[in-house]
Amino acid sequence: MGRLLYELGRADEALDRYAEVPRESESFVDSLYEMAWVHVKRGDFEKAKNATDILLLVGPESPVAPDARLLQGHLQLKLRKYDEATATYEDVIGTYKPVRDQVDALLKANQDPIAYFDRLLARNASTLDVTTLLPPLALKFATTQEELAKAVGMQKDLDSSREGVDESKALATRILHALDERGLQVFPELQEGYQRADAVDSALVRAEQGLVQVEGEVLRERLRPEELTALAGVRREREALGTRLATLPTTPQEIDARRERMQTRVDELDRDAFQLGFELQSMSAISTAVRQWLDDTRAERTRQPEEEKEFLTQLHNEEQTVAALEAELKLLRSRLADERASASAFVSGEDILRGRYRETLQREHALLAAAEERLSGEDAALVARTHETRQRSEALRTRVDTARYVLRAQVQRRGEIIKGKVLAEQRLLQDYHQEVASVSGDARHMVGRIGFESIQKVRKQFYDLVLKADVGLVDVAFTRKQDKTTEIQKLSAQKEADLRDLEKEYEEVLKDEN
Repeated sequence: MGRLLYELGRADEALDRYAEVPRESESFVDSLYEMAWVHVKRGDFEKAKNATDILLLVGPESPVAPDARLLQGHLQLKLRKYDEATATYEDVIGTYKPVRDQVDALLKANQDPIAYFDRLLARNASTLDVTTLLPPLALKFATTQEELAKAVGMQKDLDSSREGVDESKALATRILHALDERGLQVFPELQEGYQRADAVDSALVRAEQGLVQVEGEVLRERLRPEELTALAGVRREREALGTRLATLPTTPQEIDARRERMQTRVDELDRDAFQLGFELQSMSAISTAVRQWLDDTRAERTRQPEEEKEFLTQLHNEEQTVAALEAELKLLRSRLADERASASAFVSGEDILRGRYRETLQREHALLAAAEERLSGEDAALVARTHETRQRSEALRTRVDTARYVLRAQVQRRGEIIKGKVLAEQRLLQDYHQEVASVSGDARHMVGRIGFESIQKVRKQFYDLVLKADVGLVDVAFTRKQDKTTEIQKLSAQKEADLRDLEKEYEEVLKDEN
């Protein structure tokens, strides 16, 4: 409404509408700028200057601030405040001329600016942010360009799409890998059941150990020397295995304690890996900055092309090394994530250890069984009860084996279902990946050209600002000269009038003297 009323020549009503824009509004600064022009149209330069003063106070970083500063200088000139106008124009030149020169250098760095822009985008394909090429002061002018703002938004959307596809592909690969190599650990509830079965198995092995020890105590006196010697050899072998067997959990509490210890260790390793990743990212940022500096300062450097080529080769080798380390670290952190999820599960070789220990117990029991016929009375009854206990233990172990078989069958069945779904998703992801890659490639070139045109527009904006400020300085000097000339002319005319008055006043005296 304020703009319409201004165009209709209804200045007072336009000012009333502009005054209704609240200070919290994003259009408040624009309303101040347009109010200043309404006052200019009315010829009230003092109020117009006050409006620009307020604008520069509340919105010094606004896109209209440079134009407001120029308008302020023009108003100061109209109000005959020449020193203030000169200072304002010089401030505009001092602020924006260096930025204009930087943008000029960016555009002149290569004979083919579009190709230069495309190379920069290709080198920074992970971000595709063309605004990072501009000086900070020019950045807000570029991002206000509608075309570039839309292009950068499109880039970010494509970036998110590509990252989403890559993450999905990596996740699908991890799921398939887990199903093939860590089948049981993919299903926590089945894994918990298998762990408890293992704990029961370990407890049964220890119970068997106790039975053999009881039998050994009872039958020791009945063994012949050669049987004692053989028994001692088997026991030494069993005791060597017993140290490791004692560390296996036999209760849910022991399982939880082992899970916590293993997860703590995995977390420590992951923290170290994260720190290494941060250092690698810093190295990549340094190499990117060096390459951009080489591109931006090529026209200013005097080194031989051979020296620069050798340096670029070394820089490329370092970048390849960093990229390889980043890939290796990413794989390591992925494995650590898998280990964290399954830290409560199985230690390699537990089944083998239990089997070897059980086999030594069976050999020891067989050596002792040969002397059982020499027992009588209470000793024979005690050994008979150990046999009954062993039979119950074997029945429990059979149930444990059955439970393991059922759990493995469940893992196989569920795994096949999930694998089929993941493989179908992988095929879709491959199609998505090709589509996104194709669109991203086209977008990179398109955005490069849009970005270059935007930089040209930014350069023209700064060129016009500096040019208008230069013209303003000339206007100040010319207007000041005109004022001095007019003042001199007035003084000269006044002098001539005064001389004529004096001549008239003393005309009679001069006649008498003649």
